[in-house]
Amino acid sequence: MTSVETTSAPTATRITGWVTGLYATALTLVVLQGVWAGIFLEHDSDLWVSVHARGAEASILVAGIATVLAFWKLRSHRSLWVVGAAFTVVLVLIAFLGGLITDNEMASLIPVHVPLAMASLLLGTWLVVRSRRIGRA
Repeated sequence: MTSVETTSAPTATRITGWVTGLYATALTLVVLQGVWAGIFLEHDSDLWVSVHARGAEASILVAGIATVLAFWKLRSHRSLWVVGAAFTVVLVLIAFLGGLITDNEMASLIPVHVPLAMASLLLGTWLVVRSRRIGRA
């Protein structure tokens, strides 16, 4: 006999709230990436390049945690964790390109780095809206 583990409604709502909050935090960090990039471009400051890099790492970590939590506890909402995984992968790719731009002076990658960052804003926004809708359903 197999048993099916079900999550009670209050628990599912709480978990969805956590997922929404984590994706919202990751999205906020992505928005701040643009602010920090503007600061270091304007002032040619290594400090702000470092802040930009640490912000990228934090956004990857938070998005990854949200995606794992969505996969683990909200697996029936496949679009949420699949898009979450894509969001996390895009953030990793953006950070990798940013590292190449900074460490290897490959400024030719900026026209790829920036549009990918814009795409990550769209993915992050979709995730926040979608997870919020799931939480209200």
